Amino acid sequence: LRRIALASPRSILLDSSMRQQDFGERDILLLDPVVTLTLPRGAGEAVIHPAAHAGGNPFDVIERLLGRMPESGAAPAPPLLAGYISYEAGVFAERMPPPRAEGPDLSDIHMVCPAVIVVADYAAGATTVHSLNRDPREIFRLLDAAPSPSPPPHPGAPERSFSDVQCSLPFEPYLAAVERVIEYIRAGDIFQANLTRQFFVDGAPPPQVVYERLAGSSPAPYSAWIGLDGGKAVLSSSMELFLRVRGREVTTRPIKGTMRRGRSPAEDDALRRQLAGSVKDRAELTMIIDLERNDLGRVCRPGSVAVPDIYRLETFPHVHHLVSTVRGELREDAGIGALLKAVLPGGSITGAPKVRAMEIINELEPARRSVYTGVIGWMDASGNAELNVAIRTIMCEDGRAWFPAGGGIVADSLPEREHEETLHKARGMAAALGIEWPEGENDA
Repeated sequence: LRRIALASPRSILLDSSMRQQDFGERDILLLDPVVTLTLPRGAGEAVIHPAAHAGGNPFDVIERLLGRMPESGAAPAPPLLAGYISYEAGVFAERMPPPRAEGPDLSDIHMVCPAVIVVADYAAGATTVHSLNRDPREIFRLLDAAPSPSPPPHPGAPERSFSDVQCSLPFEPYLAAVERVIEYIRAGDIFQANLTRQFFVDGAPPPQVVYERLAGSSPAPYSAWIGLDGGKAVLSSSMELFLRVRGREVTTRPIKGTMRRGRSPAEDDALRRQLAGSVKDRAELTMIIDLERNDLGRVCRPGSVAVPDIYRLETFPHVHHLVSTVRGELREDAGIGALLKAVLPGGSITGAPKVRAMEIINELEPARRSVYTGVIGWMDASGNAELNVAIRTIMCEDGRAWFPAGGGIVADSLPEREHEETLHKARGMAAALGIEWPEGENDA
């Protein structure tokens, strides 16, 4: 499916390049959009092609659009809308400051209803093809004609040095921004805030090449390729589930706490134990769990929100993470629009309390985040959805590639350590872009 996606215009691939039990168990390919819903950057209303401008809150527009689509009898039903919602689109869900002008030039929302949906379900061991307006025999011919699968290419020798990379918050300004967040925490404004840095480089390889490298060197349960007009693309390799809706059950899995991988099995195991026992990282995750419980509580049945899994340590190619699970039962009167307005932007990428944290983020971050720390995934007419947090995300436009990284800042954060964490998180994306990456040194 990956080869077809990368060779097809305006395609979307929700690609489970790293499968885990109960998460990332399906690949979903979407071709030939017949309806596209976009929210142009900074616009006040969404645009539905081929119709017209759609007034009102874009999350309500999404729910109305899904409501006009026929439910599928398939189990599970195929996705009918898929794409991304940017961080800045959260202004339609929560009180946020006006977004910055600098940053990627991408729409704030891009969702499509495709003519062709191919679902490769690894748990069931079956591939299903859905077609809205095309002869299924055409689709099978397309699948049969696809190039033979081959292992994704791993990055070779670096093609460019770290000195080619620009950053919205270089070393000294970043340390100063971390110190400012800590001052706000000590003053009682917030408990924590997620502070991010926008790395970017010009003359990047073609997005298709970068995505194949990213999927090979940084696999994740929620990888994604989103092809856009004008040669733009969004590439992601996320491990964080933002929302999974199955019937009335809604689940979120916030991540807080990051440790680099060791250079030997012994060092790797020691770093795992260090993260698992970190009082700071557990406290950071606990704050976000409380925030996510409160957000879900806005639209879930009273008493149904619970935390069945807490402080779970999970390992990925470049980092270890602490992960929790928060689950609730949606009220009967709460649809996908109400849910999105209750939880966006996500607590794990903003901070607590959320609104004040976002005000501080807007003060200290010089560039808009765009798709980064927004969400990527799908929603269907039956009320089901699966959306991940768009971390480890590369945004490509006109030869420029943006690849941000960030982390949660709390009272006892050490600025230099937080800086190193951003470098560790960006390492896999930099490798996919062919950039030689430092081992944690100051990037002044």
